[in-house]
Amino acid sequence: MQQHGPASRPCAAVAALCKRSIHSCGLVAFMRGLWQHPDMIKFRTLADDHPDLAHSPLLRGALLTLQYTHTHGSIGLTRNMAFKRVFVHWAVENFDWPGKSAEEMFR
Repeated sequence: MQQHGPASRPCAAVAALCKRSIHSCGLVAFMRGLWQHPDMIKFRTLADDHPDLAHSPLLRGALLTLQYTHTHGSIGLTRNMAFKRVFVHWAVENFDWPGKSAEEMFR
């Protein structure tokens, strides 16, 4: 017997319930308030060509990873959900690891 309606989509029903619960208990407002705390660092947006971005290791790593996936396809994972060695070896060779050479990374 095939069910129709909300019971046939338990994941959607649970997601809708969670969304309503989060909003009704004020969690979203609380989380927004954390980012607006007066002692927090003020974030500012930068233009895509801002010179400071050239010094961002996070941005550089993200761009290199995206370039890898564009060239080689997806990044393979092992059964334990770790990156496959092919990507790890590529990353060690191509990322600029602070204070470490590629040889030191494999020790």
